[in-house]
Amino acid sequence: VIGVLGFTLPLLFSIIFLILRQQTRIYSLQELKRQGDNAFSTIQSVIKQSGVNIVNPSITSFPPYPTIIDNCPVYPTPSLTPAPYIFLYDKDGRDFSYYLVGSKIASNSAANSINNYFLTSDKVAISNLQFSCYRSNQFSPPIVWTAFKVSQSVGADPTPAFMQYSTKFQLRNY
Repeated sequence: VIGVLGFTLPLLFSIIFLILRQQTRIYSLQELKRQGDNAFSTIQSVIKQSGVNIVNPSITSFPPYPTIIDNCPVYPTPSLTPAPYIFLYDKDGRDFSYYLVGSKIASNSAANSINNYFLTSDKVAISNLQFSCYRSNQFSPPIVWTAFKVSQSVGADPTPAFMQYSTKFQLRNY
């Protein structure tokens, strides 16, 4: 009896430990997916529904934003250089932008007094945030391409989980 208990008890604890580790991994993946999907859909829907003009902030009078895409060139151009931020105006002339602050995606709108509204939390880390745009012809609305990587921000997991997001979408034609 003692031999059977000595054999089955460690086996039982190791099975329970493995189940707990898998549950933690599943929770981490759920959090990655939830926050990645939320940031992705927010960026896509706001830019698609509200964005009218994608501008180069170095030409406008907003010094915190360095040079970005030059008003969406007509495709094909020599190269579409992605930038880690995008700066837009809506149909009412209000500005808004998305960019990376540390390891979180932030939204900003000086016209609406929104400064660094974070779309993600500290539970995940965002990297490789990129935006680019082009037009299929000179009269078409801009097509925006965006991509980013969501990964675990902290943890002792030897194989940290991550998800890659990437899409193209066209702005409305007002």
